[in-house]
Amino acid sequence: MKALDLIIFSFQNLWRRKSRTVLTLLGVMIGAASIVVMMSLGVGMNKSFMDSVTDSGTLTMITVYTDNYWNGPSEEGSTVSITRESTADFKLIDHVVSASVIYDFDIIAKCGKYEGYMNITAVERDMLEAMKIPLIQGEIPSAQDGFKIIAGKRIAYNFYDPTATDYYYKDFSEDEPPVDLMNDSIFVIYDTQAYYNALSGVGEMPKKYLLDVGAISGIADSEMYSNFDYGCYADLDAVEELFNRVFKHSAWPNQTTDEKGKPVTPMTFRQAYVYVDDLEHVEEVQKTITDMGYRAYSEADYLESMKQQSRLIQYVLGGIGSVSLFVAAIGITNTMLMSIYERTKEIGIFKVLGCSLGNIRSMFLFEAGMIGLGGGVLGLALSFGLSFAVNMVIGETISVIPLWLAMLGLGFSVLVGMVAGLSPALRAMRLSPLEAIRTL
Repeated sequence: MKALDLIIFSFQNLWRRKSRTVLTLLGVMIGAASIVVMMSLGVGMNKSFMDSVTDSGTLTMITVYTDNYWNGPSEEGSTVSITRESTADFKLIDHVVSASVIYDFDIIAKCGKYEGYMNITAVERDMLEAMKIPLIQGEIPSAQDGFKIIAGKRIAYNFYDPTATDYYYKDFSEDEPPVDLMNDSIFVIYDTQAYYNALSGVGEMPKKYLLDVGAISGIADSEMYSNFDYGCYADLDAVEELFNRVFKHSAWPNQTTDEKGKPVTPMTFRQAYVYVDDLEHVEEVQKTITDMGYRAYSEADYLESMKQQSRLIQYVLGGIGSVSLFVAAIGITNTMLMSIYERTKEIGIFKVLGCSLGNIRSMFLFEAGMIGLGGGVLGLALSFGLSFAVNMVIGETISVIPLWLAMLGLGFSVLVGMVAGLSPALRAMRLSPLEAIRTL
C-alpha cells in the first residue's frame, strides 16, 4: 500500500465516524489545553520573578560585608575592614566594572506641613554611573553639582501630616504624593540624634538645610517596583564635603568611633558594592572576594534555586493538567478499538490481498496520531484564548505561553495519540484473516 493510499484511507475512516472522532478530538483538546494553561502559569510566575530581578538592576551586583556587619564596624572580631582603599583592590579583580563603599544615613525631611524621612545611600561617583539608575525625571548630578540626591519615585509617599489625627492610617499610595520632590522646597535635618534629643527637651533643635533633588528614579508607568523606586542615592564625595561642614569635628551618623567617641580614620564602612560585567562572572568574582577574607552576597546565589523551584511548580501544574490528557488517551484507545471491531471485514480483505502488517499498523497509528494532532491544535487555540482571558481578568500577565510550550503541548498530544493507538494497531495486526473472512 502506498503512503498516499494509507493517508486517504485513514482520513476516510475518521470522516466516516465523524461524531465519534469529534468527541475524541474534544477530549484531546481539553487535555492539551489543561497541560498548556497549567504550565503557562508556572512560566508566568518565573517570568515575573526574572523581570523583577532584572528591573532591580542587581543581578550583576555583589554586596560585600565583614563578620562585624551585624555588630557594627567598631566591634572587634573581623580580620578585614571595608575602606575606600579596599574598593581599589576590588577594582583590580577581572570582570569588575566598578566597586564602591556604601555609606547610608537617615535624614528628617520637612516640606510645609508635611514631614517625612529618607535613607540615603552614598557611593563613589563611578559606581553611581555604573548602577545605571533608571531616571524618570532630571539627570544624574555631576561632580560639580555638589550635594544633590537621586530620589526614588516612592519617596514622596513617605511624607505625612503629623498634626492629623489619622496620619498613621492615611495611605497616599493610591493618590498623588503629598509633596513634589523636584519642585517643592524641602528642608532636611542631618543630625537626627540631636533632633530627637531636642524633641525630648535635651539640647537645641539642629539646623535645617535645603535639600536639592537632582533626579527622580524608578520604573516609569509600571506596577512593579525596584530598589530604585524606594531608594535615595548620592555622590559620596559630595556627602563628605557636606558632612565636614555640618558635623565639623564630630562623628558622622553611623561612623566608627574610638573609646572617646572621636571618629576613627581611615573611615570604615559596613558594606561595599561590586558590579560585574556579566552574570556569568558573578560567581567567579564573588569567590575571589571571599578568598580575600570578606563576606559576599549576590542575587545570583538564589537565582538558580528560584529557577529550580519554578521548574518544579511547572512540572506539578503540568502533571495536574496531564490527567485530562490521560483520560483523553483512554478515549482514543476506545475509539480505535471500536474501529477495529467495526472494520474487521476491511482488515481481513487487506490481509487477503497481501497488505503488509506494517501498513495495517501504520494506518491505525496514523489515525490515532491525527486525532492527537487535531486535538492538540484545537487545544492550543483554546489555551491562548484562556491565557488571554485570565490575564485580562486578573490585570497582570500571570499566564505566558512561549513557543517551546506551545510546541511541547502539540507534540505531546500527537505522542499521546499514537501511544494510545498502539495497542489497537497491534490488535489489528494479530487479527486472523480466516476469522475476518468468516464475518463477510
